[in-house]
Amino acid sequence: MRYILCLLICLLTIDSGFSQIKYRPVTPYNMKFGGLPVSALAKPDADLRPLILSFGLEIRNQGNRGTCSVFAMTFLIEFMNISYIGLSEKNLSEEYLNYVTNQASGGNSDGGFFAEIDKGFQTYGIVEESKMPYKDAAITTLPQQLLDQGKKSARFQTIFIKNWSNSSGAGDAQIQQVLAKLDLGLPVAFGGWWPKKDQAKFKTVNGVTMLDHQLKDRDFGDGKNNAGSLSDGHSVVIVGYKKLSSYPGGGFFIIRNSWGTDYGDKGYGFLSFEYVKNFANDLVTMDYSNIDSYNAVFVQSGIDEIQIYDWKFDDYKKKYDELWKQNYRLKQFSSRIKGTETLYSAVFKKGAEDEIQVYHWSAQDFYKKHIELSKAGMYLEDFDISQRYNFRILEKRH
Repeated sequence: MRYILCLLICLLTIDSGFSQIKYRPVTPYNMKFGGLPVSALAKPDADLRPLILSFGLEIRNQGNRGTCSVFAMTFLIEFMNISYIGLSEKNLSEEYLNYVTNQASGGNSDGGFFAEIDKGFQTYGIVEESKMPYKDAAITTLPQQLLDQGKKSARFQTIFIKNWSNSSGAGDAQIQQVLAKLDLGLPVAFGGWWPKKDQAKFKTVNGVTMLDHQLKDRDFGDGKNNAGSLSDGHSVVIVGYKKLSSYPGGGFFIIRNSWGTDYGDKGYGFLSFEYVKNFANDLVTMDYSNIDSYNAVFVQSGIDEIQIYDWKFDDYKKKYDELWKQNYRLKQFSSRIKGTETLYSAVFKKGAEDEIQVYHWSAQDFYKKHIELSKAGMYLEDFDISQRYNFRILEKRH
């Protein structure tokens, strides 16, 4: 939700003919509906849920506060921290991000537009959840020491696929941009109109149950009644999709909510493409293409090692093939984008572990192989995301 429940009223003028419109944020409530059936018609073309599970990013619960947009943006940052930088800290602080959003935008409420939250993040960064746990009500002060710590955190490029407007949903080109980001393994935050409590409408197609509302349901009313079954608004994260003409609008999205695991299918749900085309106010993702930073761990050891930095892929692969025969194994691995080229850095140490290496895989192939090998007792040792996925899996040691 974009504004604190029942306390803040914002007056806006939009292009739809409504003026002096009042927000009616949706209070969190439960929705019970099933998961995806096992069938070719429902099998997602992209699904980040297995990767999210491997990252240890559990479904969160915003409680009765209007912080859904903050939870959505925090998840994007958490996902980028783990998938790109490889940080071990899984949970970041929504409370901190909510506070610095107000600091940056001059507000004093819960939640905010994605653009306001991004301004807070880019200015003040973020800290771990353990440093500033989520509260029952918004905090009003933070120690300067914690703000100084947050400013040192990594930043990511925020990409607005659709800038905020609650008078029009997402266009076809914007839907295609969302699909392209998901294909690259990047989640996308959705902010938009949402069913009021007890007024959610569902449609089941090919065994997939999803929210189903018409444009006429999008109605603020006249400020005195509750006309329409949708209210503005709520924020979730899109983490997968299926493209098929039999679904409304040509497909459905898998969404991650912040209303706990009792919501929908263990915290996840489904929106048709049509719903997003009709009711998306804004769509935002984060990328790593503008990052030029380094992360390292140094330990005292007597083991010989070989380091390489910013090598082209062919040179890197040739070197590793040579070192493999000398019983060197890859211990740290990363890549970065420079212009249109992917450059690789690695540290090799003596060892004799069995391993499987794959490079430049698509997200769909990566998820499939990851799940297959995990069942065979292999675990993920190194994971790197650039323009495609690179990872190394070692035989599990008992």
